[in-house]
Amino acid sequence: MSLGENISDLRKKQGWSQEELALKLEVTRQSVSKWESDQSVPDIERIIAISRLFGVSTDALLLDAPAATATAAPQLRRLTLADAEAYLQLRRRHAPQLARATFACITCAVPLMLLGALTEWRGLPESSGGGAGLIILLLLIAWAVSRYINCDGELRPLQYIEREEFIADAAVIALAEDTLIRENERITAGERRGTTCCILCPVPLLVAAFLQAGDVVLALCTCLLLVLVGIGVGQFIRAGELEEAAQALLQTADYTPQRKREKPSMEAFSGGYWLLATAIFLALGFRTDLWRDAAIVTWPLAGLLFVPCRMLFRALLRRFNK
Repeated sequence: MSLGENISDLRKKQGWSQEELALKLEVTRQSVSKWESDQSVPDIERIIAISRLFGVSTDALLLDAPAATATAAPQLRRLTLADAEAYLQLRRRHAPQLARATFACITCAVPLMLLGALTEWRGLPESSGGGAGLIILLLLIAWAVSRYINCDGELRPLQYIEREEFIADAAVIALAEDTLIRENERITAGERRGTTCCILCPVPLLVAAFLQAGDVVLALCTCLLLVLVGIGVGQFIRAGELEEAAQALLQTADYTPQRKREKPSMEAFSGGYWLLATAIFLALGFRTDLWRDAAIVTWPLAGLLFVPCRMLFRALLRRFNK
């Protein structure tokens, strides 16, 4: 059998159409058709991708040997329309809950800073305000974490959509594409509001610096900055949940087979990163007893460094897995 015949035989054993195989390999259907009819040959990178996708060796694809002798490819789960609809409904319902939980995490230090400013203004012992603020901070984080766990638990039966490669029926693909089209205006509006808030968030600190305000006003401006960031990130979450859900159904963007293989490592990195940031914040606060200053230093810096550190970790992960 030729290379094209082997590809065609393996594809049919999986029950995939040429369109489905093309989507998984990120090529056009015409390319797959030409490969299978031996009108053209995939490049070496595509051959390696095909061998990994079907669970066969490159020799089994390239050599003139029956594809049936190759190692049988693992059977992929087929995503039903009912599961796809349930998944979209859950992601839609979780969007405001996750937005509120994230807002609580970002602004959890605000009560601490407000109480610190109040104690300084009234001349009270700083430890009294710091203790009450720390209790509120921990309560907000605990509530937010409980929301995350609750959403994760409700979605767990369908998490294979985000973590595993699957076969999507034509109706599922149509549902996901229709969702992207129908929700496009709302997604764009949410991203616009989120971007506006994030751009404007430094304004309070800039105004305080321009007016050479005292520590109390500076603390209030910092609180306003965190609130604006929290609102902006919340808008991004509300806008992005359905878009990400549709991308998961289409297995595009962050849900390609390669990204799914990286997902456990990336989740572990994110969790470890924010645990480390929290530990640094608590260590600084307990060591110096200056909780407001510790919050001002820790959280904005952690937020700024998160994205570049995450990108660096992903690059190292891909290099290691090559």
